[in-house]
Amino acid sequence: MMVTHRTIILLIALCLPTQAATLHVSPGGSGADGLTWPTAFPTLGEAIVASSTEDEIWMASGTYTENLQVVRPITILGGFAGNENPAEREERNPEVNPTIIDGNRLGPVVTVRGSTTLDGVTVQNGLANDGSGINALHSDLTLRRVKVMENGESGNRGGGVYIDQGNLVVDECVLSSNSANGNGGGLFAR
Repeated sequence: MMVTHRTIILLIALCLPTQAATLHVSPGGSGADGLTWPTAFPTLGEAIVASSTEDEIWMASGTYTENLQVVRPITILGGFAGNENPAEREERNPEVNPTIIDGNRLGPVVTVRGSTTLDGVTVQNGLANDGSGINALHSDLTLRRVKVMENGESGNRGGGVYIDQGNLVVDECVLSSNSANGNGGGLFAR
């Protein structure tokens, strides 16, 4: 077998780690590829489908009416004005630029199956049997500066957040006005 210079370069390239991408979501984005604010996806669902493991999704201020399923390790960051560059990542402000994911009472707002970080978003108006706001199973879930509000009413457990057989980190979060007919109106974990 003859190994050429091109074969060696290809083998090296295949062995190099890939860098996580930053995908953008904005109500005014064109939806072309999500790699910049002007070409941002108009929905978080489109960005999740386009994402790869370990990507970050930056969300501009707005209300996104969606019910989402996250099945790969990603980080979702809200609180952006929609014009920040990578050096301004930590300058985002969820209080000034609220980013709301609204489930429209059509099931869990966010369903997590894997490792996920939500940071700087509001999750509201979910309705499901378990985990109306956030439903996580066999998952590592990190919530930072997340507001989980007005989820549940007919569910059995975890009106706001339900996590089963996983790990949960909660940092600077607000769980308010969530309800469940069984256990854990705000949070149910086991």
